[in-house]
Amino acid sequence: EITAECLLAEAAVVAKQYDRDATTTSPKELWSLASIFLSDYISFESMGTTDFHEIFECLKGNRGPWWTFETEPHHEELLYQALSVILQIGDDDGVDSSTPETEEEIQRLCTMQTVKSLFLPLALCSEGISVDQSFIDGNAWRNIPRISMYNFVKTLMKVSNLIHRVDTMERYLKLGSREKSLPLCCAVVLEAVNDAITSITSTLPPGMYQDMPELSGLYSAAFKTSVGGRLWNEALEACISNSEEDDKNDNLKHLIVEMVRVGNIGKLVDMSLTVVDGSGDLFQFATKIIEEAALEQKDDVDSCLDYWGCLYTLHASRGNWRQAAEAMDLCGKVTVSNALSKPKPLTSGASKKIMDQASLSAHVCAHAVSLVEKTSRQYIGEQRDTILTKEDIDRRAVRASALRALSMDECSPDSISSILKSPSLDTIDILARMGYYEHAIAIAAGVSSKRMSNPSGVDVFFDSLRHVLCTYLVPAAMACSATGDED
Repeated sequence: EITAECLLAEAAVVAKQYDRDATTTSPKELWSLASIFLSDYISFESMGTTDFHEIFECLKGNRGPWWTFETEPHHEELLYQALSVILQIGDDDGVDSSTPETEEEIQRLCTMQTVKSLFLPLALCSEGISVDQSFIDGNAWRNIPRISMYNFVKTLMKVSNLIHRVDTMERYLKLGSREKSLPLCCAVVLEAVNDAITSITSTLPPGMYQDMPELSGLYSAAFKTSVGGRLWNEALEACISNSEEDDKNDNLKHLIVEMVRVGNIGKLVDMSLTVVDGSGDLFQFATKIIEEAALEQKDDVDSCLDYWGCLYTLHASRGNWRQAAEAMDLCGKVTVSNALSKPKPLTSGASKKIMDQASLSAHVCAHAVSLVEKTSRQYIGEQRDTILTKEDIDRRAVRASALRALSMDECSPDSISSILKSPSLDTIDILARMGYYEHAIAIAAGVSSKRMSNPSGVDVFFDSLRHVLCTYLVPAAMACSATGDED
């Protein structure tokens, strides 16, 4: 074990300067060698498991959630004595074991929650009496062959040792490796985790291992290791295999958010067809989790994570264009609402990011709606009782472009809040005043088509166009003409 730890420490050093094209020993080779050394003392000899179900039922008794047995620190010595007596059976019966158990292994076995929950209740019955052969020959063991009990404990010890190998390798994995070598090192640790999982599921009764806290812990270890090495398929498999619902849901959320964080959206789209618990595919979970994550970070204007873009990509990958448009519509509304709620003026960088996002989301929303096959379905907002037709969305996109152009002008109002809040007629006026005639006329046309006419009967577009021409465009043209005549 000491040799293995030295190799793992060396691997951490090598990983920091490892070059894939070099001829030196790779970190993965060192990790693989360390894994072999850590398994040298683990017994892989075949043992009879036919009585394990009966042993488990005997130890469990009539308890429901048997794995939740509460222990106290002074119980550990008693448990150690009880397990030592059981392991002595092998010596008494002349069992030839190639890997005799050590004191350290028995102490480690005593720390397993499964072992505590199964053996402590009976060991406590012997408290005050010497835990000797009478512990084996009591009524609880009457119908169970002694050698079967020995094999059962030896099997649990093998599981304990395999878990210890995983814990040791995980500890060194946390020291960090370069991105090039990390997936390779994580793959070696994952093999060790899978060895432990296989040992549990192939030798212990299903009614026992399904509730073992150690199995859930191993699946969590497999998940964390896979995510750390960006082994996405393995991470999803470990997540789905975990029987602990809380852990499964937390890990699933972490997996999706992490894939978004590193920008591996293409892989997320590929994985979105995976069925989770028969209740639906990963797509349903992913869209919900990403939208929640997007709403959680709405106040962080400096965040670089594009959750809304990822949500749009997922819907677009299935041709769900209305849902894709809904995602970008919500993105724009959250962005603008966030900007208007800030009590202090935003930095120029934050202001630019907000205006860019608002404009982009408006145009992408308009594009997505235009891709809906049936024109009668080209609208959004059905779930929020605020229907926006394609025409409404197109007008909003025009306005968003105009406001973005206005915000980028050095002479524009300092606060983007005042720009975003300005009524349409005020926006038309300031755009024309600053020379953005095309944007001003485009917004006027949009307002006109929406209102059809104002209450006094004057057409909004004609009124706005006359205002732009008479107040700004004609005087500007005349000034230019006068300047030209002077020259």
